[in-house]
Amino acid sequence: MSFDRLALEGKIALVTGGTDGIGRATAALMALRGAQLLITGRDPKRLGNALEEISGARGCVSDASVTQDIENLGA
Repeated sequence: MSFDRLALEGKIALVTGGTDGIGRATAALMALRGAQLLITGRDPKRLGNALEEISGARGCVSDASVTQDIENLGA
């Protein structure tokens, strides 16, 4: 597999639960591959830590199980 196929420049990515574990690792890889990245998570402290680690990422506190939180992402 060519790594060029994994390039994400010009793409926008949303990673829900991107503050810890697999979500955080996925977010970091997407950012490394050039995606414009939005990370969400329920815990403000974890979100802040993830945003410090992942250069260029933006984030917001959000719970993917709450309909209103998901609707607010588009606002």
